[in-house]
Amino acid sequence: MSTAPLMNPPRFWVLSAEQALKQVQGRESGLSSPEAAERLRVWGPNELAPPRRFEALREIVRYVLNPLVIILLLASGISAAFGQVASSVIVALMLVLSVALNFTQAYRSQRAAERLRQQVGQTAAVLRDGAFTPLAPWLGFTPLPPLFFGFLLFMVVTYLGLVEIVKRWFYRRYPT
Repeated sequence: MSTAPLMNPPRFWVLSAEQALKQVQGRESGLSSPEAAERLRVWGPNELAPPRRFEALREIVRYVLNPLVIILLLASGISAAFGQVASSVIVALMLVLSVALNFTQAYRSQRAAERLRQQVGQTAAVLRDGAFTPLAPWLGFTPLPPLFFGFLLFMVVTYLGLVEIVKRWFYRRYPT
């Protein structure tokens, strides 16, 4: 097996199943456990890269380098140069508030998404030695509890029932 990364891999979605398997040196029956262990050793685990440092600073710089923000900052500066200091200050203040609001919302949503990602148990199964095997033992995935889908069904049915009850109450209370 070659360990050189593919520099310009073909678009996988246009490949047939046989071509894709040939490209990744796999087969329909899946990898054997030793082959999977070797690929894990060579390529490492298939997981997301950790977040980069100073990402918040990069976000702020990206917001400030927005062409519209730059144009408005220039207009604010020109306005101040021609004696319209009040207009200039208002435009600059609005830009600062806009960038701060954008950054705050994006930062909070990214943190919320990260918390959700940490809370949600991920499950996956692979074909090893001709049989489907859960990846939980190897990659730390948490399998869903057996009663999860029953509880989910109960929640959906309860929600739909409550919606129907409220809808009927509303139409009786406020007829058209």
